[in-house]
Amino acid sequence: MEMIGEGGYGKVYKGKYIGQLIAIKDYMKTKRHKHKEDFMKELMIISDLKHPNIVLYMGICITADKFILVTEYLENGSLFDQLHKKHKKFNEMEKIEIGYEVVKGMVYLHNMKNILHRDLKSSNVLIG
Repeated sequence: MEMIGEGGYGKVYKGKYIGQLIAIKDYMKTKRHKHKEDFMKELMIISDLKHPNIVLYMGICITADKFILVTEYLENGSLFDQLHKKHKKFNEMEKIEIGYEVVKGMVYLHNMKNILHRDLKSSNVLIG
């Protein structure tokens, strides 16, 4: 596994399962976050989402000291990575397309599932 990201919740790794690339989110215990409660909250939300603009939930792994969430892996990474690490310059049509795809995902969350996404930022926008 290759570590591809890190946040207050833990680390994200790139892995492979039955020939398919996957993202493996390993929750860590911290003083700021309640380990099990955060994991279960995210699991209850993401496991019920089915939309082309929302990352696909694939499974979980729970052990005595580990809480792992498995999702599809998107090779182009996040919008943040594209802009700040790879210094990608998007043309006007690409910018409109990205914005439109983000809006479609947010409309699905807000209207269809009554979910308010409170952490929409470039590092949470994955590029397919």
